[in-house]
Amino acid sequence: MSPPLLMEPQWFAPHVAYTMAKYGMSITLIWTAAADMLTGGTEEGRKGARFPSIMADAAYAVLSRNSRESTGNFFMDDEVLKAEGVTNFDQYAVDPKADLFIDFFVPGAEYAAVKQQKKSSKNAPKMNEADLFQKIQKAITPESIKLAGAIYNFTIKSSKGDDKIFHIDLKETGKLGNGPSEKADVHFEMAEEDFIPILSGQLSSMNAFVGKKLKIKGDLSKAMKLDTLIKAISKKIVS
Repeated sequence: MSPPLLMEPQWFAPHVAYTMAKYGMSITLIWTAAADMLTGGTEEGRKGARFPSIMADAAYAVLSRNSRESTGNFFMDDEVLKAEGVTNFDQYAVDPKADLFIDFFVPGAEYAAVKQQKKSSKNAPKMNEADLFQKIQKAITPESIKLAGAIYNFTIKSSKGDDKIFHIDLKETGKLGNGPSEKADVHFEMAEEDFIPILSGQLSSMNAFVGKKLKIKGDLSKAMKLDTLIKAISKKIVS
C-alpha cells in the first residue's frame, strides 16, 4: 500500500521527516484533510481524488491473505483489488469523469494520465505568449488569489538562448509582470514548447514535473495549487 522511501532530491531533500512518514498512502490522491489543504480546498481539486474506501477495501484484502506470503511486500491498491476481481473503480472516484490526481512517489512509473496529457499537449490551442498572458490576467479573480496565496516565477528556456522570465502575483496584486519577483514562493522552469500547454491547462504542471518537462524550486504544496487554479480557469484561457 505504501511506497518505500523515495530518495529523489525534489521530494526527499526538503521534506525528510514527511518522506519517511509516507505510510498509509495510496498512489492516487485520496481526499483527506491534507489533500484539501494541498489543492486549496476547491471542487476541482476534490474531483480528481478518490474516497478512502479504496484503501479500506485493499487493506482488508491484504490482511486477509497469508501473512508469511504478504509481509514485506509493496502493494498498490489498484493491483490488489484487480487481483481480487474488482473491475469497477468508478465507485471509488469522487467524480468518475474527472482525471485523477496522482501521488508521484513511485520512481520510474509511467501513468496513463501522463501519457494522455503528452498527446493532448500536442494539440494545445494556437496562441502566442501575449495572448496567453492577456487571457490569464482576465481570468484571475479574488477567488484565484485566495486559492493560490503565492507568487510564481516562470523561466521559459529558449533554444536560441534568449530565455524569458515573468511572474504571476497570486498573493497580493493579482497581476502578471515581466522579470522575476523577489518575493516568489515557487520558481518554474520549462522549455518554450511546453509553456503554452502547461499554462493553458493542456498539460498538468505536476505531470510535466514527473515527465522531466518542468523544474520546480520552492514550496511544492503551493506549486500544486497552481495546477488546481489552472484547471479552474482553463476554460476562460482556451476560449
